[in-house]
Amino acid sequence: MSFTKEIVERVIDRMLDIWETADQWTQGVLARNGDGDELTNASSPSAIKWCALGCKSRALNDLALYDYSEDFEEFFNYYASIQQGNATTSGNAVVLFNDSPETTFEDVRLFVKCLKDMDIPEHLRYDPEFDDVSPFCPCPACRADRANP
Repeated sequence: MSFTKEIVERVIDRMLDIWETADQWTQGVLARNGDGDELTNASSPSAIKWCALGCKSRALNDLALYDYSEDFEEFFNYYASIQQGNATTSGNAVVLFNDSPETTFEDVRLFVKCLKDMDIPEHLRYDPEFDDVSPFCPCPACRADRANP
């Protein structure tokens, strides 16, 4: 199976369902239980809070799409690194963004929501119908905001 725009949209929709409120988001760990304890398994039934990667893992598991975990993480990191001004496809840009003291739940949720509008980068693209990836991030609306400060 190919890593496609449809898969990205399904996973992001599920992530947004999981993250209904700021009380369901965390920083510094993949997931937390009701007591605030760290969980190493984001799909644990006791998890009630997730960081960006934890929420992604939970969504992939819920949708039985866990085979796309590495592709999706690279997709996240690609756009998070561009958003942070460092166009690279490696590293842990999503973790740095999610865990930054300046980052809010609304920032992370908007970033994830905007990813639905992004093309799949060429190095992850297996379907020739997609256009070239835009050098901007996270979405057309944010590009407009940058163009008109």
